[in-house]
Amino acid sequence: MAALACNGVFHVRGMIRSHRYSPGIVTGMLLYIPLCVWGYWYFLTNGIRPWLAIVSFAIGAGYQFWSASNHQRRSNRA
Repeated sequence: MAALACNGVFHVRGMIRSHRYSPGIVTGMLLYIPLCVWGYWYFLTNGIRPWLAIVSFAIGAGYQFWSASNHQRRSNRA
């Protein structure tokens, strides 16, 4: 869920920076981000420990940040 929510945030950020429509903005805003919020709320209210939720979010978000930095690194090489 965290990876999808971060992907949605990256689409929003891309649209704001470029002032153009970004493919995936609708899915990110209407599906990924709300699903992440609902999912974490559900798990936190049903007994998952908060530190475990934080760790899982960090791992999920870490993939998105790693992927974006790797893409940036490869595009700078060209």
